[in-house]
Amino acid sequence: MVCLTAALCCSCGIFKSLWYHISQMFDVQKKLADLIEEYRGRCLWFMRPDYMPGTPEEVRRVLDLIERYGDRAGYRRAEEIKACL
Repeated sequence: MVCLTAALCCSCGIFKSLWYHISQMFDVQKKLADLIEEYRGRCLWFMRPDYMPGTPEEVRRVLDLIERYGDRAGYRRAEEIKACL
């Protein structure tokens, strides 16, 4: 017979690790959305006003545009987000 309490205690580290990764993912999504909104007028003016990338390829494309046509701060922020992908 397996003790459920013992099993949950032993897997607690797994749950903490999973929770950490999920919270990091949401943090990256928030940073991406903020970056897009800030550089939409300068670098993404030709895209729909409500456009948000939906796939990893679209995210990379948007970040590349911000790196290419944005300023140094935008370039750095885009690189930080790319490092998390």
